[in-house]
Amino acid sequence: MRPLSFICSLIQVKNPALVLDLSRYEGSYGRLGTRYEVAAERGKLHLTFTLDPMEARLLDKPERLDYELLPISETHFLMPSDDPLEDPQTIAIYDFKNGAARYLHTNCRAHPRVDEEDATVHVMAVSTIADNDGFWDSLRKAYGRLPRGARWTLAVASTDGTRAVNVIVHDSVDGVRSFFEDHVGAFATTEYFEADAANAVGFPAK
Repeated sequence: MRPLSFICSLIQVKNPALVLDLSRYEGSYGRLGTRYEVAAERGKLHLTFTLDPMEARLLDKPERLDYELLPISETHFLMPSDDPLEDPQTIAIYDFKNGAARYLHTNCRAHPRVDEEDATVHVMAVSTIADNDGFWDSLRKAYGRLPRGARWTLAVASTDGTRAVNVIVHDSVDGVRSFFEDHVGAFATTEYFEADAANAVGFPAK
């Protein structure tokens, strides 16, 4: 088997001028029980996959797996792994409509984009902050990188700066956890809960 470095060098030679609009690929893709988050970070595209906690323990893996996506073409990407026992995979993100991809294909299955109409779960992110400046600086950047269809309805801190509550409307608790941890996981310990929005006071209706 060719080493990964050899494969990557071939891609770079084959596509020396490949420049992609990464925003076309960003978003949430999934089916029942499976969710992928694709996001751009510092000019690179990343895929985050959240494992069920039980599955993570059985596989001896973290609950959140992050992969860099290396472009092969406008729709195909090489997805290498840090795990030496895991072979690199290829994935496809394709079928563009209104400037955004509609499907992510991996492991012989196509996963549709999660539509804006699915963003109906109000998720409370309750954080214990270790680095106040790092936390809020990262949140400001995260606000401009919300997954398509998600809405940020509340961000408030305690007067001593050690606690924060954020409410994000998205498709699932896992979707918010994946997004939030990507940006502020290094600066706080956060718990996630589905809010009882129907009986809340002050939440926007939409």
